[in-house]
Formats: sequence, structure tokens, C-alpha cells
Amino acid sequence: MKTKDKAEVAPAKSGQHTPGPWNILSPKGTLAGWRIASNDDCTVAFVVERLNNDAADSNARLIAAAPELLEALKECITPLGSDSEQQLRERLCNINGIARAAIAKAEGKQ
Repeated sequence: MKTKDKAEVAPAKSGQHTPGPWNILSPKGTLAGWRIASNDDCTVAFVVERLNNDAADSNARLIAAAPELLEALKECITPLGSDSEQQLRERLCNINGIARAAIAKAEGKQ
């Protein structure tokens, strides 16, 4: 089986990515596809649309949802400490809301 070469990317330092939220915009210029950019119009990624490629829209949504998905995952692994049962319920509800919103954004349902 032939494998594609993968680029070596250095591990990210904490908090070094472009802050979210990220938005899906039309590309500047003549590119066919989508531009993913922060609220201050900093381009984060391009998703190039190829002929017969229905995945471009889905890929763009997934990339744009990355900051929210990361936030939801970080919330899930935060130590519980000595929270009361009520605090744990509230925290679980908060995590659930963050995760549902991130998934909705990634699936284009937001």
C-alpha cells in the first residue's frame, strides 16, 4: 500500500492557535472553495473545492468548528475537585451545551 508523505509539524504551545470563533467565508481571489477566518479576518485555512468533491463544505465546517470543539474537550478533562453534586450537574450541563453547539456548527446545523 502506498502512503502519502505527511508534513512534520511542531507541537503547538498552549494557546498559540488563532483565537476563535472561526467563520467560513468566500475565498478572496479566484480560488474555488472556502476560506476559514477569525473574527478579525485572519485567514486560518483554505478548503479547495475539487470537481466531484462533495466533502469541501463539510471539511470547511469542521475546520471552522475546531476552536469550539477544543473548548468542549478541554472542559471534559478539567479535574472535578471537590464539587458538590449540584455543581457537577451544572458543569455537566455546561459541557453538554458547549459540545452540542460545537457539533451543530461542525455539521452545519447552527
